[in-house]
Amino acid sequence: MPLSLPTITIIVPYFNKWTRTKYLLESLNYQEGAEGIFDVIIIDDGSDPPIGSFIKKTYLFPLQIIYQNNSGRSAARNSGLHMAKGEVVLFIDDDIILPPSFIRKHSEIHAKRKNVFVHNPIYDLPEYTLLSNPENGEYYDFLKIKTPGKSLGKRLSLNAVFDNREQFEKTGRMSRLEKLITEILLTEGTESLRWIGCVGGSISICRKTALKFGGFDMNFKVWGGEDFEFGYRLIKAGLEIVYDRDNRIYHITHAHKNPDSERNAGFDYFYQKHEDPFILELYQYIYNKSLKPKDFLERRISYESG
Repeated sequence: MPLSLPTITIIVPYFNKWTRTKYLLESLNYQEGAEGIFDVIIIDDGSDPPIGSFIKKTYLFPLQIIYQNNSGRSAARNSGLHMAKGEVVLFIDDDIILPPSFIRKHSEIHAKRKNVFVHNPIYDLPEYTLLSNPENGEYYDFLKIKTPGKSLGKRLSLNAVFDNREQFEKTGRMSRLEKLITEILLTEGTESLRWIGCVGGSISICRKTALKFGGFDMNFKVWGGEDFEFGYRLIKAGLEIVYDRDNRIYHITHAHKNPDSERNAGFDYFYQKHEDPFILELYQYIYNKSLKPKDFLERRISYESG
């Protein structure tokens, strides 16, 4: 008998990133073998202007936009979770480009496996990090970069992505964090650390399971750490993570105004809540660019040996 695929609600927390989010929506239009099994909820977390002012076309999938006062990504994701109708919820960030097989593969995994959540390798597109608009090359105003005439930044266009997919995908590079995640998820005996694979850019899980565990912790008010903490609770409760290694997604990276202070606040709260030394180890790995994935794993052996 053919595999019966569960329905999926895709939940996108959105905040002032239309010049990136339009690539996500376009990639959802290009999904193959997923007709009729998914819908999309965008939670606009207090954007100015709101995302609805930019959407001028009709997409090939059901799309719902919910507006809320700015409350942070945990609150936005939880709003979508409580409104979702799909058997599976798939959390995607608003600056991601998906491969054509993406949704169907997630649905197939959940059709075969229970009590799991799914992560995909995230490949960064760092050449667009400084650009507020990757299409026209404009820099973020807060960076105060002065250049004569037009920006020297590399350009990204819908045609370049969707008419020449193979060439576009060659530009992606796995980040240091994703290299650590890959090492942990592919190494035996690291089950207790696999919460590190719960990255907000792409997480799918049974909707009822996500609700059972309360979704994302609303005490995370700023960017950073809320996704890892959700994964931490899932792993400690006995769920397994599935690493869909061949289903890569692409992150249109972007600058942050205050990345260190925001991430510090998130990780401080994460550690205070669970008091696991590996939360601090992850924090150190992210900040210390000289550390390699093997260094993190060696620390695991050191802790376990006493």
